[in-house]
Amino acid sequence: MRFLHLADLHLTNNFPYGSIRPSTGLNKRFEEQLKVLKEIFTYAVKHKIKYVLIAGDIFHNSNPTSRVRSSFASVLKKFPDLKIVAISGNHDTCGTWHSLQDYAEFGLENFTFIYNICRIQLTDDTSIICVPWGCHVATARRYKNKKAKFNILLTHQSVLGAEFDNEYFSPEGPNVEFIEQLGFDYVALGHFHKMQRLTDRVWYSGSIYPRDFKEIEQPKYFLDVSLYKNGNIQVTPVMCKDIMFRYVYSTDDIDIEDVQGKYIKWIGRKDEFTPEVETLLSNAEYYFVNFVQDSNKAKKEYELDTDLFTVNRAIETYVEENVEEKYKNEVLKEALDLYEQMKTTERV
Repeated sequence: MRFLHLADLHLTNNFPYGSIRPSTGLNKRFEEQLKVLKEIFTYAVKHKIKYVLIAGDIFHNSNPTSRVRSSFASVLKKFPDLKIVAISGNHDTCGTWHSLQDYAEFGLENFTFIYNICRIQLTDDTSIICVPWGCHVATARRYKNKKAKFNILLTHQSVLGAEFDNEYFSPEGPNVEFIEQLGFDYVALGHFHKMQRLTDRVWYSGSIYPRDFKEIEQPKYFLDVSLYKNGNIQVTPVMCKDIMFRYVYSTDDIDIEDVQGKYIKWIGRKDEFTPEVETLLSNAEYYFVNFVQDSNKAKKEYELDTDLFTVNRAIETYVEENVEEKYKNEVLKEALDLYEQMKTTERV
C-alpha cells in the first residue's frame, strides 16, 4: 500500500504580505501555494501513487472565500485519477461549521472530506480511520477494521513529545506512547508545521508552504509512505520545490533609495549572509514600506517624521523589538553593513 501524506496547506488569498496579480486578482503567495500543491499531485501521478491523505487545515480559516475554494477545486479537477481523503483541522473548524462542509457542490468524485470521526475503506485491504480536530483520538481504536491488512490513522492533533512550533495551541493532546499503543500500521498527523518523525509509524508531514517569517528557513515536505504485507514500512520525506519566498512589497508611492529595485537584486545573494540576518532584513523591509506609506501610523507608533523613517531606522526598530539582547549589537551591525552592500550592488 503506497500513498502520500501531507497536511497544513493553509490556503488563503488574504496574506498580510505579497502583492495581487491584476490579471487574476489572486495574491502571488496564494498562487505559489497552489503551485506547490500541483507539484505534489504531479509527483503522485508520476510515481503511480493513487492515494493522497491530507491531515487537516486545508484552508487557513473556516470560511474561505468562494475564489479560494474554487481555486482549490480547480487543482483537484486536474488530477481525476487520484483519490484524496482529507480531514478538518483547527483552522478548518468553527463550532459546528467546517470549511469544506458543503464541498459536494463542486462535484469532485476523487475528493472526500471528513469532519466527524469515522472509518473509510480506501481499498479492499486498507482502512482509514479519520479523527479530525476536536475528536478524541482515544476512540480511534474501536473503528479499526480487523479484517483489513492495513489500518491507517489520519488525525489532526497536538501530540506531546513532538517539537512544538508555529501553531499557537498548547500541546494538550495524547503523548507519543499512547498514539503508538493504539496499534495502527501508520499514523498520519497534521497540526505542527515542522516535518518530524515521532516513531517509525507516527509522523507529522509538516506544512507544505511557509506560513510566515518564522517558517522562512524551515524546509517543507510531504511524505511518500509504503506499507508492506510483511509488516515493514518505508517513509520517504520529499522536499517541496524551493520557492524564492522573499517579501518584496510594493513601493509605488515612494522612491526612497529605490528600495524595491535594489532589494530584488540583493535577495539573490543567499550565500553571503546568515539566515537570521536575511529574515531580519526581510522583516525590516516590511516595516519600512508599510510605515512610510502610512505616515500617521509611523508618527504615532515611533514618534518619527515619516521622511526620517529610513530603511536603516526600520532595521534598528526591528532589532530592538525582536532580537535577543545578547545578540542585538552583533546582528544590528551585520544587518546595517549588508544593507549598505545591498544599496550599491548591481548583481541580480
